[in-house]
Amino acid sequence: MSNGFWPCPFKGFHCCLDGVVGSKGIPRLMTHIKRHHFGSDDRKDNLRRAIAEDPNLFTSVCEALRLSEQWLC
Repeated sequence: MSNGFWPCPFKGFHCCLDGVVGSKGIPRLMTHIKRHHFGSDDRKDNLRRAIAEDPNLFTSVCEALRLSEQWLC
């Protein structure tokens, strides 16, 4: 997360293979996460399970959301 580039912490989920959201900055990342990864209840449930089971993913998500002044509920 340097030089204004914010990779998606959910790379590997929902066809987000490389974590690149196509632009720089927190607003673009948050739009990507909300539309692409939280776009359905199934996707949200999938990510909840993954975050609960993978401490590295949990840390990545927490850091991305903390820096964007968001929180995952």
